[in-house]
Amino acid sequence: MSKPISLFGMQALAITRLRVGIILVFLLFASTSIGFAVWDETSPIRDDQQIIIGDGTTFEVIRVTKVPESELRLVPLGAFIGHQDTDYYAYTYSVFFNKTGRFELSHANVTIGGGNSHAELIQFSYAFMDADFVPDNLSVVLGVDHPSFDVEENGFRFDVTVRVHLGLPEDRETYEAIVSQALEFDLFFRMHEIEDTE
Repeated sequence: MSKPISLFGMQALAITRLRVGIILVFLLFASTSIGFAVWDETSPIRDDQQIIIGDGTTFEVIRVTKVPESELRLVPLGAFIGHQDTDYYAYTYSVFFNKTGRFELSHANVTIGGGNSHAELIQFSYAFMDADFVPDNLSVVLGVDHPSFDVEENGFRFDVTVRVHLGLPEDRETYEAIVSQALEFDLFFRMHEIEDTE
């Protein structure tokens, strides 16, 4: 006597075969992908990076001394100096910068009695630390010209001195135009990035 065929059993067999077929196709695809990844070395490569965020820039300029301290009258170099006269004024500044860079100190906007006539008689010279005075302006590369980095302050601290002289007037008319007039000028303290030479 034969057993009756159950439709439910055939459906289960068909579903089982379908599952086995799907698993085989997946395994075939997976092994092919792995094979090509090994063959062509196309698997992703990880490269971890770390970037440190830098500090802000600190640039401080503080006038330390002025010589002479009292208000004396400026006379030309080599002139007779009375008790209320001086033949130069010197201003010393303490400068701090927390990065390497090119420091520049210069003057501008020189006026005598509010005008720029005869301003060429005013002479400026600059000294970096204990170095000799140089005319016109000062340019120093921190980290090269001035290599000493202050570890405690985490930056460069140095002194600069500006001397102001009066040249000798060429004639009486020039003398009359500048005598007893107020001398004014601007000093510019600047920091520049060091240009890359490569």
